[in-house]
Amino acid sequence: YGTDNDTIQHAWQIFLQTAYRSFSELDGLPENIFCAKPAWNIQHVTRWGSRKRDYDTAQFAAGVKLFLSTYASMSENKTWLIDAIDFSRQVLANKGDVIYSQMESAYTQKDSILFKKKTNKFLNLILVDDSLLSLNKNFRLDSWLDGARALGKTPYEKELFEKNAREQVSFWGPDNPATILHEYANKDWSGLLKTLYFPRWKMFIEQAYQQLRGRPCELLNYFSFEKDWASKKNIFSEAIHIDSKELFFKRAINVH
Repeated sequence: YGTDNDTIQHAWQIFLQTAYRSFSELDGLPENIFCAKPAWNIQHVTRWGSRKRDYDTAQFAAGVKLFLSTYASMSENKTWLIDAIDFSRQVLANKGDVIYSQMESAYTQKDSILFKKKTNKFLNLILVDDSLLSLNKNFRLDSWLDGARALGKTPYEKELFEKNAREQVSFWGPDNPATILHEYANKDWSGLLKTLYFPRWKMFIEQAYQQLRGRPCELLNYFSFEKDWASKKNIFSEAIHIDSKELFFKRAINVH
């Protein structure tokens, strides 16, 4: 970051002992539950990843809080800000993984009140994550789509390249709902979380709640929803306006 800061050095020692330490290649890289196709007993988002965290997530969160405590002196540093967002994003993803297990347990126990409480927390975490990631263009869907359009030399090419870019991060692969390549290029991006992953999880959660109440439900067609999302052109992920980024970071990683 271009500076010698003891607090940042300490935080990075924690990161090296947790999220950045070696992982088991047999399990694959840890993935974000928010990006998973909604279901129960999810073990991985893609066929080559894992929900497993091979480190102490509480220790990692403590390291992130320590890192963010340097906000006053580091907030104008672009590389520090990118890491601050990325570390905070991982804290939210880790919390989401825990809440997912809790809401699954509530569903299994047929506790509709607890289920409602946990699912509301889960959905809120997705939206908080989306807002957090909107603070930097490197974590936004519109940057990806704008980049794709910029490669086109004609209006046709621009439309085609944007369509391909949307498909790649949604239902990319064979035009078959049974494909094993689903979530192939899933991304923890602002805009993608809010317009694709959040409504997809909301559909699943609302159906599960109705099932707990003994009401008949139709089979959800995620593939159709994903294809429809990929065909839209009004997908935006503009940065949110906040009065204090420092306060926002603190609230984000402390959200329950």
